[in-house]
Amino acid sequence: NIVIFSRCPSPWDSLFSEYFSEVQTQKLSEKDPSAIAKADFLIADPLLLTLALVQKIRLSKNLKPQLRVFALGSIPKEYEDVFDAVLSEACGLFDFTKKVSEKLPLPDSVRLLVADDDPDILSMVSDYFEGRQSPSFEVLRAANGREALEWVQKKRPDAMILDMKMPIMKGSELYLKLQKQEEKIPTIIFFDAISAEDLDIVKKAGAPVIVEKGYRESSMPYLMALVKKLVYFAA
Repeated sequence: NIVIFSRCPSPWDSLFSEYFSEVQTQKLSEKDPSAIAKADFLIADPLLLTLALVQKIRLSKNLKPQLRVFALGSIPKEYEDVFDAVLSEACGLFDFTKKVSEKLPLPDSVRLLVADDDPDILSMVSDYFEGRQSPSFEVLRAANGREALEWVQKKRPDAMILDMKMPIMKGSELYLKLQKQEEKIPTIIFFDAISAEDLDIVKKAGAPVIVEKGYRESSMPYLMALVKKLVYFAA
């Protein structure tokens, strides 16, 4: 249960729309704070929190250790124990995603499928994830969509990073095939130099995260943050 407790409208609204584009959220105003106690993931404006609401959040955190609470802006010193992280209003989607992902509770091990026909990119991405801890990653490597499909059939991954263009079977073809089979595996589509029409086809079939190669969003730390986000919200 993802709950956002902030002013309506809020300067954060466009950022929330981008970050939570693949998941459903419950937006609360200061007039309707009742669902706070039921949250599993809470983003709150500290200026709207009364002492009674803070006590409810403290109780919820004791009862649900997996609950994560994020503050929108600075917090009073007496509330510091309630929040896992403070989010700056000046941060964009890139920094917001990284900061939130650092605090997400995840399983000890994550199975990740990486498919790319460029051996250098395949090795770079796979080696990066295989070297991580908390969580650790079991990486399944594929050089084309058909190999990736075979992995899905043998060892269903928790998330996938798929190159859009590959020989034998493209990443977009694999994604569409899995969507038709109701295999809803959280996916990052990794691409460069493709048409807007091709991207639209993939977007209409599901809700993959689209990342263009060569930009800041394709950096390894950001891909890590995206994978953590996808695994957490798919659970």
